[in-house]
Amino acid sequence: MESSSQETANLRNGSSLYPQEASSRLPLVFDGTSIDSFGTNSQESGIDTADRTKTDGSFIYASYGDYLLVWNVEDGNITSKIQLPKVDIPEEYYPYFYPIPYIEAILLEGDHLAVVVSGYGGEYQVQLGTRPVICNYMATRIVIFKKNDDGSPQFVSQRDIHGSFHQAYSTNSNGHVVTQSQIDTWTHLRTPVLRWKFPNLTDDEYKEEATKIGKELVPKFVADLTQLLYPFDLTRQSLLVDSLTSEDILDGVATELKLADKISMVSSFVIDNDDTGATDVLDVSVNGALQPGPLVYVYATDQMLVLADTEVRWVEGMREYVRKSWLTCFRLDGASSKHEISGSVLGVFLGPYAFDMVEKDGMVYLRIATSVKFESSTWNEIVVLGTESGTGMILERITSSVRVGAPNEVRTGKRPLLRFEAVHFLDDTVYAVTTLHSHTLYTVNLTDPSSSVGAGNLSVSEGLGLAGSADYLHPIGNGKILSIGEEVDDQLNDVGFQISLFGGAADSSSNELKLLDRLLLPNEETQWSSSVASWKPKALRYFTVHDDSKNDDEMGILVIPLTVFAIPEEDGEEPPTFKGFVVLTIQNDTITRRLDIDHEMIVGSADDNCKQVCGHLATRSFVVDGSLITLRHQS
Repeated sequence: MESSSQETANLRNGSSLYPQEASSRLPLVFDGTSIDSFGTNSQESGIDTADRTKTDGSFIYASYGDYLLVWNVEDGNITSKIQLPKVDIPEEYYPYFYPIPYIEAILLEGDHLAVVVSGYGGEYQVQLGTRPVICNYMATRIVIFKKNDDGSPQFVSQRDIHGSFHQAYSTNSNGHVVTQSQIDTWTHLRTPVLRWKFPNLTDDEYKEEATKIGKELVPKFVADLTQLLYPFDLTRQSLLVDSLTSEDILDGVATELKLADKISMVSSFVIDNDDTGATDVLDVSVNGALQPGPLVYVYATDQMLVLADTEVRWVEGMREYVRKSWLTCFRLDGASSKHEISGSVLGVFLGPYAFDMVEKDGMVYLRIATSVKFESSTWNEIVVLGTESGTGMILERITSSVRVGAPNEVRTGKRPLLRFEAVHFLDDTVYAVTTLHSHTLYTVNLTDPSSSVGAGNLSVSEGLGLAGSADYLHPIGNGKILSIGEEVDDQLNDVGFQISLFGGAADSSSNELKLLDRLLLPNEETQWSSSVASWKPKALRYFTVHDDSKNDDEMGILVIPLTVFAIPEEDGEEPPTFKGFVVLTIQNDTITRRLDIDHEMIVGSADDNCKQVCGHLATRSFVVDGSLITLRHQS
């Protein structure tokens, strides 16, 4: 790997533009007490979520295309630049473009970091001389580095694993990378017997010939597949093999296989292990399971990974097709995992924040917020599934669910069907926002997972108002919660970006929340606003400061990315745009806009070409020793 101390071209350091203004308008150091807030905004405590940018408080490690950049937090100077090795594939394989490796994620544990890279899978296809029996064969690479005293990464070991990257986590110095592949029946079983390849045969002759070919292809295919999948869920694997080797070979080969043909894998390893013996090959433990649909979301605790995929199923009672979600749970055990629990539920999930897992009294409870969407109606449910710990059993619905919203809400004009728009579990409470022209914030108490969840545990807060919206909910302590999202009017037109603060009434012991304050960044005739934090919570940072000497109330500080798009004027003049961050304070139940940091001004129009072809930094912010650091695009 190439290393350089020179600053990467087109990456601008904007730290010198704002120090005086930031210091005077928003002091982050109180009575000499430094403020630090640089961890990833992870969903659960005890387990760290991988990100494209990480810092240990001294150095920042960032993905920038096919570069791993390192710079000093104190002065902002790049101290190390490591370019990933070129993909070793003959150019004739890619006549129009050449694949470039890409850093998907970084895990940081102590003085080691794990870098997850995609892009090298094509090398194996060249070596094999044929398409493997699974897609994304060896498509993900895990590289371990050890940090030197100057922060520069020193290569330790690496390992290529199957599947495309989805997510990665670390806990107790162990890493867990989630990938997914698919069994390639099309290339190896279906393509050789396509009907158009036998134009001179009658239908009966074609069936006879295709069956003969299928009987020759299937045994080798099964043998190759079994060799790859031997560590995985053998129950589902046997069902696949049985279907392929059934008497009606043609139906099993030439038609669409209604099977669990997606392979979800968890690759576990020790991050801070320097003892790799005589080789530099990372020791990886792989476990997995066959799933019926594409992997959509991953939820993680320090004990369990939950993989959720969806597929369309026919529901006889409704006489309609609906999406059904399948859950596969892996128990984490040091640098390994084990497939322990499976389950399913009707509907789809809004995201990882629609999940919550609790283990107590010998039971595993998985609490889920799901939206069940049919052609003519949609409803939402808070469902509690459970099973005994360590039994390897199927998750079963153990409570009656809370149905949020009318079960037969009919679509009228532009008005959407009722569905969850934002969900967040916090301890034994779930906050959920549904989307209609008048948004509603629901609060559900799940203290006793074994009791029936009824209307008595459901509180409704109309505080989102007649024209509110929420894409992400973020608890900030003291029973308060922030919501962020696009503001809409009664006609569901976007009118701006809003940040709202909710909290309980001081004289109330119920779960009901009320709107305390809202800050609206309104759209103008030729401009509109949005924030990447609406769909990428890692881009948001919230922390608190307190001045003990003055007995002031605790002040919250919210650093959130903001983009203001602008439409060119009729005369062709380009209006100013804003791509950066806004810093807000939350004190005495009031949201105040304090500081704008414009990265678009730092980069400037000179880098228009680079914006299209260069790498880019993840949109993130850090606070280290009282200094605010923001990253976006090339600055």
